[in-house]
Parts: sequence; structure tokens; C-alpha cells
Amino acid sequence: MKFNVFTQMQYEARSEGTLVLNIHALRTPNQLVLSEELTIDPYLKAEELIAIQGESRLMRVELTEPCSLKITYRALVDNCYELHDFSHLPEALVSQLPATVLHLFEPEPLLPVGQVIPLGA
Repeated sequence: MKFNVFTQMQYEARSEGTLVLNIHALRTPNQLVLSEELTIDPYLKAEELIAIQGESRLMRVELTEPCSLKITYRALVDNCYELHDFSHLPEALVSQLPATVLHLFEPEPLLPVGQVIPLGA
């Protein structure tokens, strides 16, 4: 399934500094980024940082002085997924879940496009 991804953010930097943004769509075995475009207005030097696993990409932007900037990201992403029927599994209270799965209930900024983590009972 193909998704069009779009975001636009505006920042007001009151001093020089560095922005580190996690804005790109993930590149995974089940998700292909067909095209993408990142625009920073006004133009500023930006560096793409790739995580060791290769999926997560960060963008480092150096701000040499206070400024207003607009960052626009758009991508076309092809996502491959499988549907599974879990209706045969019994429900469990959150209080009964092992600690090793509780992190799944936290917001996850690095999910592939379109993937949702279900909330517990």
C-alpha cells in the first residue's frame, strides 16, 4: 500500500544552536521510500545521520544565528504488511502483562508509516 507523507513545521530559534530532527520515513525490509523531499527555508546546511541499524535517519541542522525557519518533508512510501487474526487469543489485563511488553504501550516515534500499536485493556 502506498502512502503520501507530508509534514510542515515552523520554528522560531531565539539563539544559535543545533536542531536534531527525526523527520524521515523509515527504510525497512517492509517499507520502501519511493521518493522524498526535505526543504528548509531559508536554506541552512543540514546533515543526514543514519542509525547503526540503518532504519532511523536523523537530520542535524546548524543554526548560526537566531532565525525563523520552515521545514517541509514529503515522501511517497510503499508499505508491505500482513494481517493476522488474534481474535482467538484471550484478553489480558495490563496488570497481568509481563514487564517486557509494557514498552509497547508508549508512543513510538519510529513506527513505519501507517502502523498502529493497539492499546491494552
